[in-house]
Amino acid sequence: MSEKVKFVLSKPEKVVRRGEYWGIVLPTVRDNLTVINGRAPSLVYLNPGVIKLMDSPDNVCEKIYVSEGIAEIANNQCNVSSEYILLKKEISLAEAQERLNICTDEKEQKFYQAICDDLSAFA
Repeated sequence: MSEKVKFVLSKPEKVVRRGEYWGIVLPTVRDNLTVINGRAPSLVYLNPGVIKLMDSPDNVCEKIYVSEGIAEIANNQCNVSSEYILLKKEISLAEAQERLNICTDEKEQKFYQAICDDLSAFA
């Protein structure tokens, strides 16, 4: 049995990221949920926040910002769908703050606020 979880992240119009990871941390409504090999099947609602892709139990290899969305977990695969998606390396705190100040859509505001909160925690 493979120790990795297959991961597919998509917007309505395209697949953004595909790969296999030791674990995937999802920003769910109640708390963060870590998906690892053998996880029980689940359908979870995501809050705006950070998906953390892990290549080992103690190393996050990539962070991806998502707006509200849905994750389907079954058979060692995690499929995530979200309208707004940005890789952490694609945006700075200043850019996120600027976008937050000009956006008018509530869903988009929550998305950029989550990005600002994450990036300012490490500033």
